[in-house]
Order: sequence, then structure tokens, then C-alpha cells
Amino acid sequence: MGRNTKLKQFWLNKKKSIIQSSNPMLFWHLTFVKKYLFLRFLILFFVFLFFFFSMPSLAQDLLKNSGFEEGLVNNIPKYWGEEYYNSSLLPDRGGNVLKIINDSPKMSLGAQTIAIDWRKISKVTLSAWIKSENVVQGNEDWNQANIQLLFFDEKDVQVGGWPSVGAWTGSFGWKYVARNIIVPKGTVKAKVVFGLYDCAGTVYFDDIKLVPLPDQKNTDPYNFLENGGLEVWEKWAYGGSEDWAIINNNVKVGNGALRIRNSTPVWSFVSQSVSVDGRKAKKIKLSGYIKAKDVIPGVKPWQLARINIEFKDGKGKRLDGWPILEAFSGTFDWKFIENEFNVPKETRRIDVFAGLLECAGEAWFDEIKLIAFDNEGKKLQPGGIYVTDTKDWNEFIPLNESYKKTVSDVSFLLDSPAGKHGFLKVKNGHFYFEDGTRVRFWGTNIYAPSTFPEKHDAEIMAERLARSGCNLVRIHHIDAFWSNPNIFDQNYDDTQHLSKESFDKLDYLIYQLKRRGIYVFMDLLVDREFKKGDNVKDWQNVERGAKVTGFFDNRIIELQKKYAEQILTHKNPYTGLRYVDDPALVSVKLINEAMLFYFGTQFNISKHYLTDLDGMFNEWLLKRYKNRNNLDKTWTDKYGRKDLKQDEDPYRKNVQRADIPLKYQRSGAEKYEPSRLADTLKFYEELQVKYYKEMSEYLKKLGVKVPISGSNHWVNLYVDVKTNSSLDYIDRHRYWDHPQFGYGTQVVFENLSMLQNPVDALPNNFAFYNVSDIPFVVSEWNCCFPNEFRVEGPLVMAAYANLQDWDGVIQFSFNHAGWQAPMEDNFDVSAWPNVYSQLPAAALLFYRGDVAEARKSLNYPVSDSELYGLLDEDKMIAGNPYLPYILKTTINFKGKINSIPKDYVSKYHDKQNRIISSDTGELKLDYGKGIFTINSDRTEVAMGFMKNRIIQLNDFIVEPENEFCSIAFSVLNDKLKFKKIDGGTILVTVAAKIENKNQEYNESKTQLANVGDAPLLTEGVEAKITFKGVLPRRISALDINGDIIKTIPLKGRSFYMDASDKAFFYEMIF
Repeated sequence: MGRNTKLKQFWLNKKKSIIQSSNPMLFWHLTFVKKYLFLRFLILFFVFLFFFFSMPSLAQDLLKNSGFEEGLVNNIPKYWGEEYYNSSLLPDRGGNVLKIINDSPKMSLGAQTIAIDWRKISKVTLSAWIKSENVVQGNEDWNQANIQLLFFDEKDVQVGGWPSVGAWTGSFGWKYVARNIIVPKGTVKAKVVFGLYDCAGTVYFDDIKLVPLPDQKNTDPYNFLENGGLEVWEKWAYGGSEDWAIINNNVKVGNGALRIRNSTPVWSFVSQSVSVDGRKAKKIKLSGYIKAKDVIPGVKPWQLARINIEFKDGKGKRLDGWPILEAFSGTFDWKFIENEFNVPKETRRIDVFAGLLECAGEAWFDEIKLIAFDNEGKKLQPGGIYVTDTKDWNEFIPLNESYKKTVSDVSFLLDSPAGKHGFLKVKNGHFYFEDGTRVRFWGTNIYAPSTFPEKHDAEIMAERLARSGCNLVRIHHIDAFWSNPNIFDQNYDDTQHLSKESFDKLDYLIYQLKRRGIYVFMDLLVDREFKKGDNVKDWQNVERGAKVTGFFDNRIIELQKKYAEQILTHKNPYTGLRYVDDPALVSVKLINEAMLFYFGTQFNISKHYLTDLDGMFNEWLLKRYKNRNNLDKTWTDKYGRKDLKQDEDPYRKNVQRADIPLKYQRSGAEKYEPSRLADTLKFYEELQVKYYKEMSEYLKKLGVKVPISGSNHWVNLYVDVKTNSSLDYIDRHRYWDHPQFGYGTQVVFENLSMLQNPVDALPNNFAFYNVSDIPFVVSEWNCCFPNEFRVEGPLVMAAYANLQDWDGVIQFSFNHAGWQAPMEDNFDVSAWPNVYSQLPAAALLFYRGDVAEARKSLNYPVSDSELYGLLDEDKMIAGNPYLPYILKTTINFKGKINSIPKDYVSKYHDKQNRIISSDTGELKLDYGKGIFTINSDRTEVAMGFMKNRIIQLNDFIVEPENEFCSIAFSVLNDKLKFKKIDGGTILVTVAAKIENKNQEYNESKTQLANVGDAPLLTEGVEAKITFKGVLPRRISALDINGDIIKTIPLKGRSFYMDASDKAFFYEMIF
């Protein structure tokens, strides 16, 4: 019997007792005052009863037969399913409880579906009592006992993911579990599902309840943090351990609290960005409640559970370190913490963090407050939300694509079918096909599960990509444990059997790409998690994707080889070729985003593998130095200071590897042991190169005939780049405004434009790590949602890639066959019409070389001290962050130097006005105003913050009225240029900002207050365009598909773009 039933009965009995004891005759004997007080008591009592029975937690359970007191129907609890699921009722907890038992792994689930309107109920609490006996996890992580709440829209499409209260394995007694959950927009019904999810064991359930949760307004109007009480999961971002939840039992204040549990020492934090202006706020008071259980400090003294803050200026730069409210370890019950901090004047926002910093244990957080005070000590009120004025924007409701040839279709740039020129080779530092044709790749990533589309969707995806000018797709994440499906057959307890169904879908997608002239780049080890049947030692604790152990553990390397053979020697039934025999496959990647030099951030590596690595390091030292005396002598500097400790001896295998924190991690207080550090880095270097060569040779034995690359980390270190230069080309990753502290809509972002921040912008950072004499590829880049200025990405990257003469630029990612709304994915260009529309113009520029290679180049020799000293990530070449905007930059590890004249840079960099130009004269970046222009014979671009400005291009005068927009002019005819355009056509590509309908930001526009809903809203471009040369015969406004919307009239030598045109392109026929 449920708790609420007992409580109600208790109060009903109380009520009856009171009424019965109220003798009417006795009443008249009371004094007037006593009569008054007695009547007042009765009134108040009945008012109490009314509110008691109307309380949501007691009277508004949305489920029927929550406590299983209504018995069975066909051996199934009433209202809880139609098919038997190994269940029975037992007496326990004062009534009935439900028992489910599986002798072997199977799906034994009860379920109840209810109607629920998201417009009336925004949040719910799912709760239950549960007991477990010997529940053993099945083949997958989710194969455990669990209770889930699934939501569906009016089309019966599941929305909102897979919220759950569990999952559980093992044995434990009765315990109460609960979670507060947001009802997704569009929900019309919900299904509660519970039981054993394809696993064995016995589990008991009672009082499964689903109760509406009242909206909790911010009880303190001066608290800058929204949902500081952590009542439900909203307004915060999260990154880290998967074992975390908003709980509603044993909380300190209100209905909820945050719990985070780290089984291994990883970075696990919630964060929220709030607007605080340092010109107004003098200090802040930060407070909250914390609780801890078995929190064990990490290897560094600062690796503790904590609440801390970061002050940020208007460009997102951190000020004044990492002020800490409280750092803690151990075990203790709820306690209140509070402190005050002075606010730097440059502050424009404060990021608040709560979690576990690379330490293990369990921590709880509740009622976190940030109160700001002005110079007089008065409290400041939060500014609220920012809503863009979109009243004149257009709803994006795309028409069905007919895929007929239109002026925006640049598939003619592709040379189909892919592979017709033979296998890809490396020659003279670039990519060439066997027949001598040089090729450069402008492409995208498709990652799982989008790599396994239905056949019709595969055809549409391939067609959309071809029309946009994409000539390469990187097949990514097909081994990811989190993808459903992935490439593995889930019927096996290992990752050594591949799914025929998944492979068939992947084969067909690749076939469709090949038909259209789109090449394929195949990743191998990305995000694989091993299973028991893989016979990997300590398999449960191998880091995801084996980003460290994958370099040196023999069993894991053996499994990588087997997987490579299964993928690459597989015969595609649609092409009739094995992948190793198909020249449409142009590259193979060994291991994604991995390097041993990132060890300073990896605190969750299995101790088993750390012991193995220590042994290998000591063996390496003996091989290098022969004995302890030689090692000691080498590790002693000229002043007699020793790095080798007295009790360390490589024969005893106890010489420790150096800690290698990155520059941003160092406090300056670390002990510096240069010899130990240098040898540790050299050991990692040799180990990494050994792995690369072993795997590369194995792939060649399988028949791979195309370039192979090692890895592609986003953190650039000279020593890592050097190891990668031992293979066929360099590959790097980097994003502009990558979401912070998680993915999706509840993230922190900077919302800055690259055009105003050239030092940190993408082209600049990539250019510092281009190794001379081998090809350079960017296999992941993007300007990420929710950043407002994403439209700047494609043309900026294409232009500077040409200036630097890079060989491949591959955006991440393209996930869908059709348009999606609302926007929620941080990377999916297939859902962003204002960015997708830029791809044809960028492809034209890139393939044709419309921007010329720089006239001068600087080849920088990396020294040994830069390779083997303190790690200095993302180091700029020659100390000048602006060089890649002017000339070509490369590095080398052979001591070569190619210098430039001393005053060469100053010719092209106007520091006073903050304008920098390429030495070709075609590119100009006015980073003071945030305006970028291209002036070449066949592409001209005006982009940036151009409102009320007159932009002079070589052949056009552009006068935009938008705050930020991009206008690109592209000559479509092969042999024509702007100066000789008679008989030709110019494609004009226009785009500004885009948002979801009802999208809202926090005041500083660094978090979404509301992601919004469909449809998308696009800001139309408004501008006056004046012709300096010959006038066009006709101008037409075009939609996203390139179809004509209407004809635009000329007015003298000008025409006007208007938001009402709803145009993404204009066609100008001369």
C-alpha cells in the first residue's frame, strides 16, 4: 500500500474522531470566547484538509494503480501493460508490491501511457520505491533495471530523449528514487516504462508515481542565478560523468537538488553564465548548500569537489583566476557556505561552476545564490532575458526540393563518379590522383547514427551535398557506443561482430556519394567502448575511445587491426568493390582526437594500464641509458640539481614519468624537472610513432593504397604534430565558439564574431601547425550554434585555406536529409539555411582558387626546447598572431628556415586602425570594425558589421542595413571574370542571422533562456547594390533551392535587396 494512501486514511480517521468528540450539548456550555475559538479552529482545520487533498504530491498522481493495489488482469497489474512480463504481486510495505524476475537476459517491462499536455504541465516528478536482487547487466550499458519516462508528440514521434530514474544492477534493499523532469514542447502523451531491460535478476517496484511539479519561481529576486535551487534540469549546462541527476529526496531546500557521482576522477560540473557588469557591481556574494560522500582528492591538491566562479570580460576572456567559494572532500551532511568576492571592472559576465574537479566521490548541491552589490552596498537586480526583435524576419518554410538544375546548384564542380582518376597519392606536399590530377577537398562529416540512413534519405543527403559543392564526406563515429545503431552487432557481448543491417545502410550511402563525385574518408577508432567478450583487461575502465591505451596496449591494438580489416576489406555490394580496392576511398584515419601528450588532463586512466605504461617507461630508460648511473648523470644539471630521486631505479621499474600539464593548467608552483620532462615527452613520442607506423604498415598489407593519417587533436602541441608528420599528412580540429560544458541547448557560449577576434579565429590557429612538404587537412571545423555569427564560417575558411594552400577543409557536420526545426544541434549545417546557402559560393572560391596563394611564406623551424620543454599549446609562429592573414606559414622539424624581410608584415598590418590585408591584396580584415572583404577576379565578398557603412568592392558598392550580414558575388562561368562578364551569370549569396521562433537569450547572450520552437526565423538581407561596371540584363531573387521568387528592378545603376524578397540568392544575368 502506498504512503499517500496511509496518510490520507490517517487524516480521515483524525477528522472523524474530532467530529465525533464534538458533543453538541457540550458546545452550548462553552463561553462566547471559547465558542469563537472553537469555530475558528474548525474552519481552519477544514481549510487545511482542502489544501491537503489538493496537494499535487498527494492528490494529483497522473498514473493509475501506482501502488499495485488493484490486483492483476491476466497476470498483469491492472493498467500496466497487455503482455505478461514475468511479474507477480507479493505482500510487502503494508500492501502489494510488484516482483519481476528474469532467469536470463530479456525485456521484461511494464508500461502505462497517459495523456499529458505540455502547455498545461511543464514539469513532473517521477518517483518509486525499488528493491533489487542479483541484477546483472546485459550486453549494453542500458541493459539494467530501470524506470523511464518517454514523451510523444501528436504524430506519435518520441521527443525529449530517454529520461530515467535509474539504472540499477546488483542487490540492495528498498529505497526511494525520484527525478524531476521537464515535459518537452509538443508532448501530448507520456509513457512510464519500468522493469528489467534485457538483463537477468530480480527487481521489486512499489508506488510508481508521476506527479505534476509546480513551477518554482526564483524565490529571491536578487539571485542572478536562474533555477539556483536546482529544482529541475534547466538553465544550467553540464559536462562530465554520466552518473548525475536532479533528485528530489533528501534535498536541503525546495523540491530538488543536484547530485554528481564520479566513479573515476573526471571533470564533472554544472555551470551557468550570468550577466554582471563590473562598471556597476563592486562585489558579489556567492552562497549555497553542499553535501559530500567519500570524495577523494585527485592526484593534484586542487582536484576536489567545489563551487567556484570565473569573471569574464566582454570577449569571454577570464579575469582574476578561478575564485573558489569552497573546495571540499570527505563525507559530511548538508552545510551552508558563503563568501564575498570583488568584481573586476572589466567584468561583463560571471560563470558559476559546481561539481567535482578530477576527483572521485559523490557531491550534492542546492540553493546556489549569486547576489551582486553596487558601490553603495545596495543589491542589484538581474537584467532578465534578451529577445531579438524578429518582427520583420521571415519564417523559413522550405518547399519540397525538386532537385532540378538551378543556378545555386554547383554540382558541376564535382567530377563524377568519385574514383575515376585513380587512387589518391601524396606528391610535392599535396594530394594528387594517380593520373596526375591535383585535388583539394571541400567537404563535411556525417556521423553515426546518420551514417546509417534509409535508402531514400541516403539519396537525398548525397544530392544535397553534391548541389552544395561538397566533394568529400568523412564517415565518423560509426563505432560509437552511444550511437543507436552503430556498426556493431548488438547480439554479441563484444565489439568484434559487425551489423549486417548497419553495413548495408552505410554501403548504400557511400554508393550514392560515389555516384555524385563525392569521395570518402574513413575513420577507424573513434568512440568505441569494449565489452566483456573482447577479452580486454579491465575492460569496464578503459577510457572511451581508448584515447590513451589505444596507443600501446597489445590487445587493444590487435582489436583495432581486426576492426580495420573488417571495415576495409568489406565488399560494398552496390559498388562491387572492397573499400581497399575502391579509389573513391581517399584516406583512412587511425585514431580520432587522441595523443599521449594530453596525459595532463587524463585522470581517469585505469591503474592497470598506468602500471603497464610505467613499466614500459622504465624499460625505455634502460634501453636509452643502460643503467641508473648514466640516467642519474644525464638527469643532473650543471649546478648539481638532480631530477632522479634517490630511491628511483629503472631496474626496479619505479622511475616516475613526469606530469605534463598543459599551459592553462599550470599554476607556477609545480616542481620543474626538465630532464624528466624531456624524457617523458620523448618516450611518448617514440611510443606514438611506433603505433602509427605499426598500424600504417598493417593497413598497407590489407591493401590500403591511399594516404593514412594518425590523429587530429584540437589541442595543438609541436611534439604531437611532429609524431603525426611521420605519416602521410597533418590533420587538425578546431571550432569557433564550441559549446562549453556539454552539448545541445543548455550550454554556455561566447557569441563573438571571428571578424573582431582574429588572434583566436579558426584560420589563424590552423595555420600555425601546417607542416612543410606534406599535405594539410582540417577534418573538423565549425562556427557553432547558438552563436549568432555562424554565417561567417564557410567563406572565411575557404578564403584563408586558399591563401595558405591547404589541401582539405571538412566541416562538421551534416546530419539530415531534410530540414530540421527547431535548431538544437550545435554543429548540424544541414539544418541552418543561412549557412548551408553559403556552401556553393565557398566551394566555387575554394576549388577554382579564386583567392590566390600567398606571395611570401615563412617556414618556421621548431626547436628541441619547444618540442621537449613545458607544454605550450596553440603557440603562435614567431610570436606574431597575425602572420597567417598576410602570408603562408608552415613549420618544420628539420631546422630549415625561410625568413621574410623585416618590414614585410608592417606593409600589410595597420595596427592603429586594426586592419590586416593579405600580401595578394585580395583579402582584407578590418578587425576593428569587424568587416571582411574579398576582391578577386571571380569572387567578391562583403561580410560583417556593415550597417550604415559603404563597402567598396572592386566591382560593386555595397550598402547594407543589417547589423551583421554576408553578401557574396560569384562568377559562374568558367572563362569569365567580373571585368569581362558579358554573356555571363553572377550568383549573389546573401545571409544574415537566424533563430528559432520564440528563442531567448540570457542578458549577456551567452546562454539560451529558451531554445524556442519551429519554424526557423531568418533575417532577410537589406542592402543597396551599385554596379561600377556593366549592368545586368535581369536580376532575380531566388529561394533556398535556387528557384526564382521574383524579378528585381534596376534603379539607375543600383538595385535593392529587401527582407520581403525572402531571398537566399540573387541571379544576375549579363
